[in-house]
Amino acid sequence: MPSSASGETINFKQTLGFGQAELTTAGGEKSLVYIPLSSLGFGSVVPVFRREEDIDSPGAQPLLISVDNVQMIRAHATGQYLEHMVVKGRRRHQLAVRVLDGPVELFSYTQVQPNTGGPLGFQAAPQASVKCQWYIRRQGQLVEVVHGGFTKQMAAYFHDDPVVVEALASRSVGYDDMKMLVQMYNQHQTPVADPTK
Repeated sequence: MPSSASGETINFKQTLGFGQAELTTAGGEKSLVYIPLSSLGFGSVVPVFRREEDIDSPGAQPLLISVDNVQMIRAHATGQYLEHMVVKGRRRHQLAVRVLDGPVELFSYTQVQPNTGGPLGFQAAPQASVKCQWYIRRQGQLVEVVHGGFTKQMAAYFHDDPVVVEALASRSVGYDDMKMLVQMYNQHQTPVADPTK
């Protein structure tokens, strides 16, 4: 089974299956490939097949492309869009999935790490720790959402929306509620159509 540059084992059976996508390299070259249709994003490498018939070919292994060589991916079947996260000119070595589009875009990269077990290596059931990283973008500026100082950071970011700021101040929303926060903000930014016109 292939291993990534970070040494983690990649299990292709855990994905939703492969689908056709347009991959744009860091140099701007486009090609049609087949990638795992995962909603987690990709860290380190992206497994790709060049031809559809190779996916089910016995013994065929996907080509592992470094995420640093990928600018974006758009999956044809799902419409899913992934982009290499670059914050303040620094590459984050992650292809994150765009969760929401609008005045503020929301991106998510989820890292799943299997637990090695409990005391003495005993583990009652397979478990994994899941770590989600959020990114938001407005007017072309990408920002990484932080865990520590989340409320202060988001209150400053959404300062022009009193409803969102109030929700943050009341501590009724937190890091895991990013999708709801961005949806709320975007709804307030989108003019409501007048049904009488």
